[in-house]
Amino acid sequence: MPDYEDVPADALEPETAVSAVNPGKLPPWSQVWQLPLLLFAIGFFAIAIWLAMPQGQVDDFPSALAEIEQQVESGQIEIAKVRLQEVAQHMNRATKADLARFKLLNGDVVFKIQRINNTNDFERHKIVQRLYGEAREMGVKLDGTHKHRLAETLVALGEDEAALKVVDTLTDQPAVQRYTVIKQIIDRRLDAGDKPTTLVKMIDQFLGELKNEEDAVQRRRREIWAIGLKMQGLMDEGAPDEAISQLLRQIVRLKADGESDLAPLQVLLAKGYYAKAEFDLADQQFRSAQQELDDNDELNADVLVGQARIMIDRSRDYQNAMDLFAQAHRQYPSSRAFWDSVVGMGVCNAWMGYHVEAIKHFGEAVALLNEMPRRAESKIVHLANIARSQHGLHDDKQDHLMALQYLALLRRLFPEGLIADDQLMFAMTHERAARKLLEDAKKKPSKAGKKLANREAWDHFNKSAGHYRQHEMQIRIKSPGAARQSLWHAAVNYDSANEWDDAIAMYQQYIKAGDETPKQVEAIGKLGLAYMAQKDYDAALEQFRLLDTSHPRSNVTHNILVSMARCYMAKSEPDIAKSVLVRVVSDHDQIRPESIVFRDALKELGRMHYRLGEYAHAIERLDQAVKRYGDTPDGPSLSFLLADAYRKSVPLIEDSVANAVSEIARAKLVAERASRLEKARTLFDRVVTDLRQRDQKSLSNLERLQLRNAYFYRADCAFDLGQYENSIALYDDAANRFSEHPSSLMALVQIVNANCELGNVQAAKVANRRAREQLKRIPEEAFEDESLPMTRQHWQDWLRWADELDLFSSKQAIATGQ
Repeated sequence: MPDYEDVPADALEPETAVSAVNPGKLPPWSQVWQLPLLLFAIGFFAIAIWLAMPQGQVDDFPSALAEIEQQVESGQIEIAKVRLQEVAQHMNRATKADLARFKLLNGDVVFKIQRINNTNDFERHKIVQRLYGEAREMGVKLDGTHKHRLAETLVALGEDEAALKVVDTLTDQPAVQRYTVIKQIIDRRLDAGDKPTTLVKMIDQFLGELKNEEDAVQRRRREIWAIGLKMQGLMDEGAPDEAISQLLRQIVRLKADGESDLAPLQVLLAKGYYAKAEFDLADQQFRSAQQELDDNDELNADVLVGQARIMIDRSRDYQNAMDLFAQAHRQYPSSRAFWDSVVGMGVCNAWMGYHVEAIKHFGEAVALLNEMPRRAESKIVHLANIARSQHGLHDDKQDHLMALQYLALLRRLFPEGLIADDQLMFAMTHERAARKLLEDAKKKPSKAGKKLANREAWDHFNKSAGHYRQHEMQIRIKSPGAARQSLWHAAVNYDSANEWDDAIAMYQQYIKAGDETPKQVEAIGKLGLAYMAQKDYDAALEQFRLLDTSHPRSNVTHNILVSMARCYMAKSEPDIAKSVLVRVVSDHDQIRPESIVFRDALKELGRMHYRLGEYAHAIERLDQAVKRYGDTPDGPSLSFLLADAYRKSVPLIEDSVANAVSEIARAKLVAERASRLEKARTLFDRVVTDLRQRDQKSLSNLERLQLRNAYFYRADCAFDLGQYENSIALYDDAANRFSEHPSSLMALVQIVNANCELGNVQAAKVANRRAREQLKRIPEEAFEDESLPMTRQHWQDWLRWADELDLFSSKQAIATGQ
């Protein structure tokens, strides 16, 4: 037996002794719920073995241990284990040499149990290491078999250097014991993520030991494996030329033996040629390898994938390439190239325009990566680049939603978090998608379509802002300027998404972190508007006043003056609100009449006077607005307000007529009343004409209401002017157009009233019947709608004429068919 004295002491790590009979830690109870039944069965088995063995004192320890050793080597592990338990009860009388041998056998049992059960328990490997070490310290010299076991145990523990030192002591053992351990180290490191190029020295050591293998078949097979591994490393490191040169020499050398087992090297050679874009040579080697392979050999998958890639790069033949990828995917699901076949199918579908299928395949590829025992960095980078490339193609075509679907793969590839560049890519694409959705919303024919598109746009603005926010945090220290830009975009997009709390927080952060720049001033204005959107008018006015005092000549300040006035109005401070607007339209030294600020201020001032019932001032401002902006899209709305201001100002004139001090004054007032009614009617006619010419589905709710009321109010103007026949025609037009709406009742009632004014009693009765029928169809609660054009005066006039002409009498009802 060879001495173990030449094994370095640092190859072993003796630990505190534990029971050799029951080595290792037991698993938690939740994992061994079957334990009671198992122990019961083992107990009976142990008793049976014990009864079959000699009982009593163990005096001849060497003989007993020799018997156990024979049982271990013959595979009777359970019997050996039970016998060790029996011997352990008498070890207090054993010699040091017997105790050392006892420990060695315990280590053998634990080692063998792992092998039999095909387990790889770290703690049990440590026990084997400790027991062998303690046996050695007590004088045992490990033979070649035990050294080999120790080396394999050290490999399993990741102590490669110690394992190689043990291998160096196996000089008089078969070569297989040495190179097998080296291969185990190589395989473990590859599984741990080491690249073949980092293992070249160890691979060469493996090849050196392999030369001593007497079995030529085994030697050749393992040599092909090692050569292939080295060549793969060269290609992984971007040296295909060197790999090709070495592969050619090795293939020629190995072919001299006449064996047809070189397909693995031919496939690598084909991949080398492919990397050099020498597609004809690559295809030739793939075909040559394919001829040597059985149909069931999984290396066929590499061949199929390689041929498919050549088709794509050489002729963009995606359909035939797709067939090859699909064949590899279908026939060789356990092959190394399976993942490549999945990605290949995704690439082909993407280029053929089948993006749903492409994203499905790429998703499958991501799932396979996540199931791999170690992170495959090169595959992750490859798939990430595909996703980014497809994103760019679709983003350039303004298909931002599809671009985002490809980008979404990055989230799954990098669950620990996106890098800054990807965060920015997400942010910008979501922002573009949002803006395109807003453009598309304008073209939607229905309100529901517009509303849905707007909501989708807000969602994308919100997501964009979130990514800009993350990007800003990631680059804040490295690139403060770019970070500040992302902070701005985050604030603006939260603002666009109506996420006021987040927008306010981002604007505040931007203002706090920045210097006095135009962007800083703009941020103050936007912060005020965000507060205003939240109806926090005091906070909004604080920002607006800051601008007005600190930056009075800034365009930003000019642009918030109308909003400032609205805030004062919302706080029930109309005088201040009007003074702000008057300053804009009257005596501001920088705001010109042709500016947008002037336009908005003039319109807002007119509306404000109108809402306050200050009709004379409203007429003045709205008349200016209609003259300037009557041909713009909101021209009809301005015309309606001006018309209605004229109409609503008439009662005030009528009060003045009653109190006129002279006939001349009275005549002027009467003429003014008629003039205002005529102007109102003309403007209401204009509103009807302008809004009817538009696509009715495109009208806002306000425009729909104004169009409806304009129909009735122009008839009212004709009625109030005493133009009863004209008013009847206008009321009839309104009643027919809005026959399903409660407002139609007002038109029918006024037709009754107008006929009565004309003395057309029979016509009044017919009209009255129509009005009564419509009244029955309208639910009572419908008249609570304040937007209805029917006033108390209409009801009073109807009741007055009904009483005077007895329109509701039973006789009249019978006469008119009621």
